[in-house]
Amino acid sequence: DFVLSFLYPQFIVDAREFELLGSIAILVGTASSFLNVIILFLAKTYWQTILSAIKIVIYLVFGYIFTKCFGVLGMLLAVLITNSAIYMISFILSICFIKRCNQEENVK
Repeated sequence: DFVLSFLYPQFIVDAREFELLGSIAILVGTASSFLNVIILFLAKTYWQTILSAIKIVIYLVFGYIFTKCFGVLGMLLAVLITNSAIYMISFILSICFIKRCNQEENVK
C-alpha cells in the first residue's frame, strides 16, 4: 500500500478493489513455478517451451475476451485463470514424470 500510494496517489482508491484478486493470481502463478522446477528436473527441456506456449495461448484468449468485457478486472481474471490452468497442468505433469521416474528406477 505504501508504494502504491507513494507512486500513484490518485489511483489508490480505485486500485484497492483489485488488490485481493491480483494477489491471489500472483500466488497461484508462484506456486506453479515451483512445480515447473520439478518438471524441468525430471522431463526433457522442451516441456518448458510447451508449457510457456500453452500459457501464452490461454492468456491471449481469456485476456482478450475478459478485458474487452470487464476492463482491468477482466485482465486480472484472465491472469488468475491462466495461472490456475498452468498450475493444474504442471501438477498433473509432475505426478506423471515422478511416476515414470519411479517406474524406471524399479526396472533397473
